[in-house]
Formats: sequence, C-alpha cells, structure tokens
Amino acid sequence: MTPPAAQAILREQFASRPLDGGRPRASERTSHAQKPFGSSRCPRTVAGGDFSLGPARRAPRPSLSKIELTGYGGYQFSLSSLSTFSGTLDIKDAVNYGGSIGIRLRPTKLIELTVNQTSTDLRLRRFNGVTELTPIRVTNFYLGGYNEVHNNNIRPFFGFGLGATWFNAQETFGDDWRFSFMLGGGVKVMFGEKQRVGLRLQGNLLMTFLSTSWGASCGGGGCGLGLFGTGVADLNFTAGLTVGLGDFWN
Repeated sequence: MTPPAAQAILREQFASRPLDGGRPRASERTSHAQKPFGSSRCPRTVAGGDFSLGPARRAPRPSLSKIELTGYGGYQFSLSSLSTFSGTLDIKDAVNYGGSIGIRLRPTKLIELTVNQTSTDLRLRRFNGVTELTPIRVTNFYLGGYNEVHNNNIRPFFGFGLGATWFNAQETFGDDWRFSFMLGGGVKVMFGEKQRVGLRLQGNLLMTFLSTSWGASCGGGGCGLGLFGTGVADLNFTAGLTVGLGDFWN
C-alpha cells in the first residue's frame, strides 16, 4: 500500500494536469493553412530580394527642346558680279549678322524662320577705271527647315530655305525685293545634361534672282517647266549661341 504522504503527492500532480492529456484546446489550435494570405505573419516578400512584378522603367531619352532661338554673327563673301552698260557691279564682302527661331516637329526635324542682314557697299567698277561705292543694306528672309543627323550633344545638320531678299539703298536707288533661296549646313554643340544651351556653327549659300522668267516645252517624251534668270550668289560662315525652350516629347 502506498503511504498516505505519497498518495497526497500523487493527487496534487494529477489535479494540476488538464483533463485532455496536456494537448492544446481546440480554440487555441491554429493552422498556417487557415491564415489568410497577406496577413502580418505571412509576408509577400522573400528574404534576399524583391520579387514583386511592376512596369519596366524606360531608359531616359535625350533632352530635346521644343523651340530653339539662335543669334549669330559672321562674314559674308560675294561670289558673283553683274555686267552693265556702265561697268561691273558687285557687292563688297562684309560682316553679317542675324537670328532664327526653330520649332521642332520630330526628334530630328525642325522648321525655321531665319533673318540675315549685311550692311555693305554696292561697288561699280566703270570701264574708265573709276570705282563708285554706294551704301546698301541687304536683308534675307527665309522660311525652311533642317534635319539633324542625331540627337547627341554634337548634332550635324543640313537644310534649306525659301524666301526673299530686300535691297535697301534709300539714299540713292531706293529699295527692291527679289526672290531667293538658301542651302546650308553645320553643327550644333549642346552643353550640359539638359542640352538647353549650345554653340551653332553654320555655312550658307545664298542665291538671289534679280530677273526671272518661266519657260515650258513639250515633246514626244512629255512636257517640262523651267525657271530661268540672272542672279547673285553669296556665301557666309557664322557662329552663334542657341537657347532651347520647352520640352519636346514625341
């Protein structure tokens, strides 16, 4: 038989145990499968990296301006002369200056309005050896466009323009307007990350028609239309500062 003291100890031990054998109650049982996904105990991130899916980032495009303003100066050379009843007539080489405003239509294509001016002398070399000089101001107005080869910091370009030339010699002969066109090209060197300021170097061939006539002819192979006239040509080289305004996004 068990001594009374031992029986008392055993009764205390059995009284301290739960009736269900020490297993957790049903109300306390929790299964990970029953927990909603996304709870604080089931994070969506995985240790060692972020596996979340999202839109891929686009590489930053070159910074292009919508409007470009340019002021320039340079030197203009006369490439032709005219023979008259009194002698040979030409325009002296001189400093030229002007400006332009361009609007970007596509990443590498712009339309541009250009004004170019030269204050010089109209030179008449008479047959008797006497040379007469008449002050004259020659202003060219062109509307055209140009194409950039690419959009890097260094941008070669070429273009053309159509317009008119204004000869102004008010003190002697008055003024006159004539049709003209321009072919040109050069390079722009843009500075900084935003490429809003740059140096523009350019050369232009200017052709002004002093007299023009149209002609048409037809034959067995079809008809043709031509423009004939007498004109003067000039060549200038300029350097200027370009400033870009606004952002262009295609």
